[in-house]
Amino acid sequence: MPDVFISYDRDDDAQVKRVVTRLERAGLDVFLDTERIKPFKSISDSVRAALNGSRVLLAYYSVTYPSRWYCQEELTAAYLAGDGRVLLVNPESSIDHIGPERLRDTLIASHPATKEALDRLVGEVVARVAETGGVIGDFGGREPRWLTERPRAAAPNPFAGRWAEQWWLHSALRPIGPLTERAPAPVVAVHGVAGIGKTALAVEYVRRFGSAFSGGVAWQPEREQDGADRLWVLDDVRGEPAEVRRLLPREAACLLLTRDPRLAELGVSLELGDLETELPEDLSEAASGDTGLRIRLGKAGAVLDPPHILDGLYSTPATQLAPTIDRLLPEVRDSWDAVRVFTAVAPSPVSVLLLADALAVARGTNRAAEFESAHEHVVALLSRGVLRGSPLGEEFELPPAFALALRQGDPEPAQAERLRAATLRVLTLRTRSSRPAVASRSQRTKLDEEEQRGAHRVLNELRYRIAVRELPSGEGSLQKALGSLHTLMVRLREIRADLHPLALRRSTAVRPGLESIFGRLLDDLLPHLLTRWHPRLDEHLELRPSDVGSNSHELAWPHNAELRKELAQFQAEAREIANELGVLSGTPFAR
Repeated sequence: MPDVFISYDRDDDAQVKRVVTRLERAGLDVFLDTERIKPFKSISDSVRAALNGSRVLLAYYSVTYPSRWYCQEELTAAYLAGDGRVLLVNPESSIDHIGPERLRDTLIASHPATKEALDRLVGEVVARVAETGGVIGDFGGREPRWLTERPRAAAPNPFAGRWAEQWWLHSALRPIGPLTERAPAPVVAVHGVAGIGKTALAVEYVRRFGSAFSGGVAWQPEREQDGADRLWVLDDVRGEPAEVRRLLPREAACLLLTRDPRLAELGVSLELGDLETELPEDLSEAASGDTGLRIRLGKAGAVLDPPHILDGLYSTPATQLAPTIDRLLPEVRDSWDAVRVFTAVAPSPVSVLLLADALAVARGTNRAAEFESAHEHVVALLSRGVLRGSPLGEEFELPPAFALALRQGDPEPAQAERLRAATLRVLTLRTRSSRPAVASRSQRTKLDEEEQRGAHRVLNELRYRIAVRELPSGEGSLQKALGSLHTLMVRLREIRADLHPLALRRSTAVRPGLESIFGRLLDDLLPHLLTRWHPRLDEHLELRPSDVGSNSHELAWPHNAELRKELAQFQAEAREIANELGVLSGTPFAR
């Protein structure tokens, strides 16, 4: 059996063969597969047998190596066999392409461009082979110890890649190596739209990496199955973050799978995006958001040409879309009018304000009457995995695959057309209003008065919240401060929704404008502070011992001073904004 298995991108074969020749001259038995393998294909049974029978794996880790599925499959199998069975050669000038970072510990001599460098590389490989007993197959490929029934869901056969995501998960779920002191049990939240492949990714991760958890793996576990060095997998998790937090284990590492991006705050998070495939660009764009559809279109491409497949997606009925329609209909049944607005402009993003305006035009009401309902629909669709976007963001997107499916699955096509027309009318009016316009004197006076009232409302919100009130060092609650700022964000959105679009002017060199002020607060300052610190503080507070007071526990947080510093910086900028609002409202800001 081979001493050394060579793992490499076939495009690097010329450089690799030079290394192989020198290894063989040193007396090593080297396995080098020269068969051309497509980037998105797995390895053959014969190559897998050679890998399992080798002592060590030598990876020629060029910049294209991580994108080759067969390379990642070989590397993973050898790495999980442990005992230093992976050696990396880096032919590039930097190590940025080598990930995760723990792989960098396996680097040996740098690129063997000279005879001396090649000699050093051969010497290191010879020494490693001599000190390594057994073969990779003796230790790798072990089944995880199951504490529950295995999940019924299965990954696509063969599993469609996601190697980078699997390595990321392993680094996040096992942040410290097994021979050193363990960190607190991590929580990793994988979120993404419905059907993007979260469960399939978790199934494959557990299949390949699950044996690393010596205590076992539990899928949808019971509370009594908590324990050290175990992995919990919680699938299709729904609910408010505070409710879900109570379900998390205290000792086991936890992989949480959810459609709801709000749950990302419960731990380290990964938003799962589209699967990388060999689909033509137009088909790839049409299938964006739905991994199952991408796989079905890939299979159809083996017998049909891309234009024919694409036309089939727009025909009625489109059989390729049937599984997508069946999955989405239960999730949108209470929000059809909102969905119709999103489908009218997909894949362009939609803000809550645009949604409220479109609903108002279609129903003969106004923005203020529709804003709260529009916001509730967006939150619901986001949490159900129908929309993409950040919970604290301003705009949200319906994936193209979902738009195709929901247009075909709409039970009221006439209503869909009315909402489409209303949405286009709002967009047309916005385009016109964005041009320089001259309002009548009476109209301008009313708009100025509305702007003044709006500025006064915003100023009051800033004045009576932590936004401009200093938090003395070592005093006050950071949790309450962040909660106050979150409420401020909600109130600012409500105030902006109440104002006429022409009352929202941009700042100029001579006067401030409400539109620019809202932009600074809602698009920059508040999201930056809250998304960075809110989840981290909540995670610390969850670990409070029962015999330690809330204030004492918060003061003991290692990041306490850092957050207070950033909060002070935010307050300084908020006070500048308050001064500008004082000019607009006619009520000077006084600290």
